[in-house]
Amino acid sequence: MTYYHGSPTGGLTVLRPHLSEHGRPLVYLSASKPVAAFYLCKRPYMWYTYGFDPDGTPVYTEAFPGQLRGFYGGLPGYLYTCKGDFSVSELKGIPTAAVSTETVPVSACEPVDDALSLLQGYESAGLLRLRHYETLTDEQKEGQRYMVLSAIHHHRLLEGKHPLAPFVRETFPDIWAQALAEMSSRS
Repeated sequence: MTYYHGSPTGGLTVLRPHLSEHGRPLVYLSASKPVAAFYLCKRPYMWYTYGFDPDGTPVYTEAFPGQLRGFYGGLPGYLYTCKGDFSVSELKGIPTAAVSTETVPVSACEPVDDALSLLQGYESAGLLRLRHYETLTDEQKEGQRYMVLSAIHHHRLLEGKHPLAPFVRETFPDIWAQALAEMSSRS
């Protein structure tokens, strides 16, 4: 089967397992090229706000205005193609995901000049949907707010040790303040 892997690093001939948030070294792959493209962004943390429509179409939903442009606009990267039988794993609701605990050989590499243009092209082809913050309903915005608040608690961001903490504190100051208030009320 064919899988894809998005990376900011070029020139790879193999993908090596790295310690993951799942507590063990893994190579992450996707049967969906558009989903692999979400992983082109390079930061000291990961902030992916996507899911899937009931028909399986990937949907990226901005949690704040300009998120897509800020993360992907002008960003170069590489989409690697890998062929093989890998352990299919529905990681956190990602039905296209597969993982490998072993090194994965690369069979092709597609350079990407601008990740946002690539994602927009996939959207034009009907391969994914991009939902911009300004188009969300109040209920959808509240869902994004709840997701951010959950991330603050889940990753213990208020402790300030996680590399995601400064981004969330600066990008979502009102949600950060809410999380602090909730923590104070429990004490």
